[in-house]
Amino acid sequence: MRKVAKLLTDYVIKKSMVDEADREVYEYGFVITLEVGLFLVASLFIALKLDMVLEGIFFFVIFSPLRSYAGGLHLEKFWICFVLSCLTYITTLLVVKNLCLHEFVSLIVLFALEVFVYVLYPVENRN
Repeated sequence: MRKVAKLLTDYVIKKSMVDEADREVYEYGFVITLEVGLFLVASLFIALKLDMVLEGIFFFVIFSPLRSYAGGLHLEKFWICFVLSCLTYITTLLVVKNLCLHEFVSLIVLFALEVFVYVLYPVENRN
């Protein structure tokens, strides 16, 4: 990802679209955009293969604000994070597809998880 981000940054600097002084900012921006974009494409592919596109979209509608509020796990390498994120996504979709809970039980679980998140998070970043 960093090599592609560097190539993209070199290109926009060469075309005089941005200043050389802003190189680090643009490289970082390209890295983040590429990583998030790759995960979104992979997630869409997974949701299509599992025939769960609506559920996949719903996952992101719930998960994105939660991650913004509660924080997330930061791993040293993108590929480890990517694989772990894809496995989490697949597991979540498969649980939704195969687990059938009574409405009342679902509400109790939802309430318990909301309390859990509220009590334990946000956690200050160690960095």
